[in-house]
Amino acid sequence: MQDDLLVLPRQPLRCGLGDRPERDELGAGDVARVPLVLLAHVDDPRRRRRTALAVDVLGLDLCDERTDLGGDLGDGGHRGSVKPIARIGNTIEGIDTFSFDLVKLAYQLGLAIIVGGGFALGALVAPALFRTLRSRAEAGTAFGAILERFDGVAILALLLVAVTAILRARLADEDPHDWRILARWIALALMGAATLYASAWASPVARGIRTNTPGFDDLPESDVRRREFRRLHAASTRAFSLAMLFGIIAMFFS
Repeated sequence: MQDDLLVLPRQPLRCGLGDRPERDELGAGDVARVPLVLLAHVDDPRRRRRTALAVDVLGLDLCDERTDLGGDLGDGGHRGSVKPIARIGNTIEGIDTFSFDLVKLAYQLGLAIIVGGGFALGALVAPALFRTLRSRAEAGTAFGAILERFDGVAILALLLVAVTAILRARLADEDPHDWRILARWIALALMGAATLYASAWASPVARGIRTNTPGFDDLPESDVRRREFRRLHAASTRAFSLAMLFGIIAMFFS
């Protein structure tokens, strides 16, 4: 151990090889005398610092791309075919890559529904309805029915993101002190709050005012019910726009 590095020095491993001169290649007899020391781990349960690992065995460059041991020596990375690493006590256990990928897929799917669905409704569906239907009242009624279904889907997608984010953090053994991971969790929390405000409160209340008021579209603009509907509708739109923004930030840091 030197400065929190686990170093496998070259010289002590040569003690059994005599004083033969160094060669670029090892013969069969040399290989038979080389100790097999390939993988090591230094446990730091409190994550006070990322423990670096160094391997140097007779200049064989065991952490190159061919052997890909560098990835397995990492702390939970998931690059290419390298499996994420789980820490159990003082041991390392490989996680099934397929299970981890399923969790990641569900997490990204939930974010895609919230971000992509909100964008599709606001940028595509609403303008098309208000341009093609005969009256603004019909367009508002049709768009309200679409929003009612989407609100339920958005809440389910938010639950999916929450569950899979927790599972992903446990499987990948994420470092809570990493600012990128912290930024992602903050973005997810703000996205969740904005989505719940828009889809679980503001939008349903606004729809209830419209549905339970006979002749709502014929009311004067100064009517208190129309003013309250406009206020809630605008608040829901702003909240879901923020939810989409925070969802994009969470995607970026994922």
